[in-house]
Amino acid sequence: MVDRLATFCSILERSVAVYDALSALYAPDAALDWASRTLMQTASVRTSLASRLAKPDLDLEETSIVTIMVDKYLDGHWADYIDLPKHDSTKYNQVQQLHAALRSLMDEVTPINLELYNERRAQQSGAG
Repeated sequence: MVDRLATFCSILERSVAVYDALSALYAPDAALDWASRTLMQTASVRTSLASRLAKPDLDLEETSIVTIMVDKYLDGHWADYIDLPKHDSTKYNQVQQLHAALRSLMDEVTPINLELYNERRAQQSGAG
């Protein structure tokens, strides 16, 4: 049987690493307002993930919050580096790869969410 907590912690750890890579990518452009805001948002999500990794709690709410938080970040940053006055295709491609890595990590959370949801439903139907 797979240890879901260990799997979830691994996902959190790898997600933190992706956000570290995103921050490193945006840092050289920090003087630009857009990049500065993006750095703050990236740091915020990274901090939230790292705090969850420091004290992991495997329940449906936590795994769902992680998924929603990352999905919201990705929704807000899908066009990164397209809007810059001087488009940087190398950075854009790096952003796309890092965003794809985050999407893949959230896909790994999905089966955990489903198992936790099914367990909750089974408990509720057994109690009722």
